[in-house]
Amino acid sequence: GWRAGYMVVAAFCAVCAVATLLLLPSRSQEAANDQASGAKPQGGVYRTIFANPVFWIMLIAILLVNLPFTLATTQLKTVVLAQGLPASAAALMVSAFATSSIVGRVLSGVALDYLPAHLIAAIAFGLPVIGLLILASPLDSFVAVTVALALIGISFGGEGDIIPYLVTRYFGIAIYSTVLGLLSAVMGLAMGGGNILLAITGSFDAYLWIAAATAFAGSLLFLLLGRPRFAAGPA
Repeated sequence: GWRAGYMVVAAFCAVCAVATLLLLPSRSQEAANDQASGAKPQGGVYRTIFANPVFWIMLIAILLVNLPFTLATTQLKTVVLAQGLPASAAALMVSAFATSSIVGRVLSGVALDYLPAHLIAAIAFGLPVIGLLILASPLDSFVAVTVALALIGISFGGEGDIIPYLVTRYFGIAIYSTVLGLLSAVMGLAMGGGNILLAITGSFDAYLWIAAATAFAGSLLFLLLGRPRFAAGPA
């Protein structure tokens, strides 16, 4: 039952939280790490980040590609039902989406070891475009909707590997947490913005077309990171 499931999840989160607290370094260790990594005062960190054009490319790209991910957070079952499929099929789709997210995490992690990161980002964040267009099309069969959600799920799962990797390559460890924190905030804003966009359009069809367009534009922006002027540091 769902009550027992929530208890298991709560216990799991509690164990992870305690383990995290036990693994945190002491203040003296943090100071030593900052000194060794050459960390700058916080004001200097933000000036360094905001002066880097790579940050703004990634920020805009992440904002655009995350608008469709509102489907993964609040509207997944609703959009499946809107395709005319029964509630039983919608429940299966939720499981399929979760499975594809795990697959996406693994595939992106492996791909980053062998291919340029900006290319992996463009491909991974471009996959939802196909999925969104399928959902917006008259193709409402079980197989078509499953494929569409799988493509979105693969991208959703891969984001957890790709964005931190890009931040490490282009900004280094010294300011890693600050950059990733800023970009993570943009991800949250984009997902919330997706809900606003859905409310404004008033229909899934219009939302799907707009979200497909923004995801396509955002995925193309990642290709700019491959230009020589934005060359990343060594892996």
